[in-house]
Amino acid sequence: MYLWPLGGLAVGYGGNTFSDRVYIACMGPATAVPLSFFWMCAVLVFNDGQLRLSMSGLRLDSPDWFLFLCIVQLIGQLVNFAVNALVPCFPLDGSQILVNYLAGKQFEPERIAIWLVNCSIPPILAMCIYLLYLLFLTPSFSMLLWVGAMLISPGFCAYSLSLIHI
Repeated sequence: MYLWPLGGLAVGYGGNTFSDRVYIACMGPATAVPLSFFWMCAVLVFNDGQLRLSMSGLRLDSPDWFLFLCIVQLIGQLVNFAVNALVPCFPLDGSQILVNYLAGKQFEPERIAIWLVNCSIPPILAMCIYLLYLLFLTPSFSMLLWVGAMLISPGFCAYSLSLIHI
């Protein structure tokens, strides 16, 4: 396990078949489902039965600070699920789902690596463009760190392809 300041990375090899590995990889994003449901219920409770994803008019120093917190957590869990499940960049679970699915369909490792790189480039570029956009709207040092991390990711993804064991 490798931990770094912006989160963590745990790589494990389990399951005897490719379908077992796909199932195991799907469990990572699946943890966001009950957490999203919990925060959605909290938003409903603290917003008089109305589901709201907009934070306009809410501030941390207002009486509705807990509603603000619930909305931020709900959005965070939805984004966590979408990115972790649908972006096939190593080490996200989406890459493990894609790799093991294609390996189960008897694709050669070289073709799987090509698929993974080709599927990883558009989301990485989109994240870089979005983070640069955010940087110009709200300049801060933390955004510079995120932009740097996203710019380094393609090299890390290409390097990690050489480490994939199928």
